[in-house]
Amino acid sequence: MADRVASNEATVEIWFVLPLLEALGHNPLHIDSKVAVAFQEGRKQRPGRKPEADFVVYAEKPFSRATSLIVVESKHPNEPLDDGKEQGESYAQNLRAPVLLLTNGEQLEVWQLQQTSESERIFSCVVADLAQHRGTLEALLSPEALRSHCRQLGQKQFDILLRDLGDYERAVHERASQLATKAIERRLSNENTQREHGSLGLLDLGGRGAIVTAFSGYGKTVLACSLLCEAIERRWTDSTQQLPIDVFAPDLVQSKQLLEAFLTNRIEPYKAGFSEARLREIARSEGLLVIVDGFERIKQSMRSWLEAQLRALLDGYPKIRVYVMSRSGVAPASLGLPLLTLTPYSLDELHNLARLRSRISEGVQHVFSGAPRHIIRLAEVPLVADLVLMHYTTVRSYPTDLSALFEGWLKQILADSDPVDRAFDRKLLGEIAAATVGGPLDISRAHEFAMGRPDPGGTLRRLVEQEAISIRGTNVELPHEALADHLRAVQFWSNGPSVDQARLDELSFDPSSQFALLLVSNAPSPDARGAAWQAIARQNLHLAIQSLRFAGFDRPFTGEIPTADGLRMARDIQSTTENLIASHLGPIAPRLRELIAGQPVETLGVVATLGPDDIGYAFFDAKGAADAAKTVDAVNWERAPRIYGHALRRMGFGPEVGRLLGVERVRNAVDELIDKRNLIGGTVWLEERSYGRLRHLVRRYGFSIDPIQFDQAIKVLEPEAGKLVTGSSLQKGQTFTIDELLADLRWLRSQGVTKIEQWWDSLDKLNLRDPDDQKRFGQTLDAYYRRRQIAYEEVVTHSIPAIRQHLPTLCIMPLRMEIVAKLHSSQGYESVVLNTLRWPVRTFDEAGADVTFSDERPNHNSDEAIERYVQRTDELLKQFGRYFNGRVITWGGSIVPDLQGRDQTFGKLPDESAVVSGAMSMLKEDLKSVFSEVPSGQWR
Repeated sequence: MADRVASNEATVEIWFVLPLLEALGHNPLHIDSKVAVAFQEGRKQRPGRKPEADFVVYAEKPFSRATSLIVVESKHPNEPLDDGKEQGESYAQNLRAPVLLLTNGEQLEVWQLQQTSESERIFSCVVADLAQHRGTLEALLSPEALRSHCRQLGQKQFDILLRDLGDYERAVHERASQLATKAIERRLSNENTQREHGSLGLLDLGGRGAIVTAFSGYGKTVLACSLLCEAIERRWTDSTQQLPIDVFAPDLVQSKQLLEAFLTNRIEPYKAGFSEARLREIARSEGLLVIVDGFERIKQSMRSWLEAQLRALLDGYPKIRVYVMSRSGVAPASLGLPLLTLTPYSLDELHNLARLRSRISEGVQHVFSGAPRHIIRLAEVPLVADLVLMHYTTVRSYPTDLSALFEGWLKQILADSDPVDRAFDRKLLGEIAAATVGGPLDISRAHEFAMGRPDPGGTLRRLVEQEAISIRGTNVELPHEALADHLRAVQFWSNGPSVDQARLDELSFDPSSQFALLLVSNAPSPDARGAAWQAIARQNLHLAIQSLRFAGFDRPFTGEIPTADGLRMARDIQSTTENLIASHLGPIAPRLRELIAGQPVETLGVVATLGPDDIGYAFFDAKGAADAAKTVDAVNWERAPRIYGHALRRMGFGPEVGRLLGVERVRNAVDELIDKRNLIGGTVWLEERSYGRLRHLVRRYGFSIDPIQFDQAIKVLEPEAGKLVTGSSLQKGQTFTIDELLADLRWLRSQGVTKIEQWWDSLDKLNLRDPDDQKRFGQTLDAYYRRRQIAYEEVVTHSIPAIRQHLPTLCIMPLRMEIVAKLHSSQGYESVVLNTLRWPVRTFDEAGADVTFSDERPNHNSDEAIERYVQRTDELLKQFGRYFNGRVITWGGSIVPDLQGRDQTFGKLPDESAVVSGAMSMLKEDLKSVFSEVPSGQWR
């Protein structure tokens, strides 16, 4: 270590920590890394990301608090050890490890935790001098020394495997841990109390146990194994804990034994001579923890029998607790236990799942961080989440064939049916799904669908028990709406690959459902897939973009590109661009068509030429043309104002990529309009854009006008009509025509606006230590944030109203900023950073900013502060009727807006108004969200 320089915490762990532990004699198989540490606040799990101990050294397997020896906390070489002591000590206390080893690769400290007083530092040295202290360190940290120390501690029991039922406990723990180690902490909802509980605290809820319900594929069995492992580990730590025994209900029924005999036989193979009498003694003295899984998988007559057995057990032994895992429709109701429901995965749980799976599947840790929204929604079902991760592990991409995921899920639901019943059940479920698009089905109508079966009523009852359908009163529907959408899509295409455009246009696509994606994914042919996608695109831009992942673009060419495929691509490019522009971007359609074609056109047409592995294409005016899309040979290719090209095979594209390319053309054209500020708006937008353009004419071109005085500017500009203002190739500038500027100024005059009111102060000239200047600074920011939001809202209203519901920031506006301006001085220069929260308000009159000054930066990033901020924001959004799933809540630092127009970073134009650049920044960020799920090829 003396000859090496550790650059980060990982280097310290690899170069120093692991070699040191092995040198001290610890078995590498007894060293675990990134061990989760769960902290409780009363009965509630502490919120936020779960902390992890860097390393924990154990005396032996199984790993638990009973066998922990050392917690290692490693720090970055530049970090002092003091910063890690409190954190490491809390981990050691939680994991009941008697020793904390703390190091940054340059210094080493050993702390011994005391039972009744502060921890004591028992060793400290510089790592480079470690050889001089070898004897001392081995006397403290060798396995023998630590075992000797632990014999004095009551909670340490290294003889757990030699105790009365050690063989049984170890065998059960090893079996259950195969699933339990794959589990993350889950949330369970108590519908009666409206409270949520974490699965890690389930054994601490008190009472006699619980009934845990969930749909198929939601992880009931995994939770049962997790509870079993946790209960055994608690018993190893405290021998007075209840004895855990798991029961798989079908095994119990098949054994034809009474419950107590079955429980006894679970233990007897590991403890010769174990009897029912001994089981009853343990039940009376210590208690039993009985975990029943698969309750719904036994026949209805046997469910009441098992429920009676469990009730007798609870009544006869006060120290017994029972946890039953079941589907909700058939859960036992007479045990007097609280009913808890496993909830779908949240986004945080998906991140935790991916981190856990990354220990055995490299590269999946951040799968859900960048996942499309439809993948997040699908992965709310735990079974599907693992299917997504398995797919990503294999091909390193998100699934584009959703049907395989849903068929796997459906197979799980119908697993208890025999093959013949399964085939008929699947057909029946498809018919019910198709008939319940508008709401539940009446039971008599469902019975008619089942009439083709020998026992229609029995078939429906069996599907209810399997939770394939649900019945509430006389209403019947599928409990999994996403699965219903899959079956509806399959049913839609059941007549074959022919395209019925009229039927497609009659469909409605709910943005909250998966039907649009599944309709494309299940389409039986390229023509069907293309027709379905275009039908979706006419109705909903966001859904169409999401559906692109299932549009067949990633079925790459393997040889020379056929002419027929080139024509397909040209037609798809043409129909997609025209479809999206006409359906969603009408007010700015002429400007978009001109940008895309490079010349004014009324209708976009496409002419394409094919190379060995690429396509080139351009746009022409197809108004009156016999065909809006065509292909030509390279020798007949005519020059066009704008030409586009793509290396198809190298990007992994196939013959259906035209829809993707069309979407890209529209997205890039909208971006270009934003960059040129060539959008339609209202009064505030035109005031600010005109002021910035006039200021540019004064500064860059020497016009003798006051940019504030609009009437004066009209007189000066009229002789310049017809001229174009544009930046040179060497110098960035604004681009507009004098005619456009004159039109804006004349329109403003018609609205009674002859000048822009100067709402701003010269912020760079203010002394922000002076209270009066602080007030002027606050007033300027108040006006700026109000006008920026109004300008943004005007642009969307006048330019792109059809997609406003997809713009996340706009959807929560108007907003009022809570700004803390932090002042600091460096070398005599005063600067300020704005720390901002944003709160929803009712109207734009209330929008703006409240500014306070401080020498300290506010703590907006603590768990408590974030929780309060999010909760209050959601309350306000609900109060104003603007709450929606996927709402964006942000906070953080920013710089003071450039009101002088000198800043040209991040897309700002020289001399333009800060309101214009700020509004366009908001629009660009929101449009990123709209187009974020546009897939891309990968260069090969």
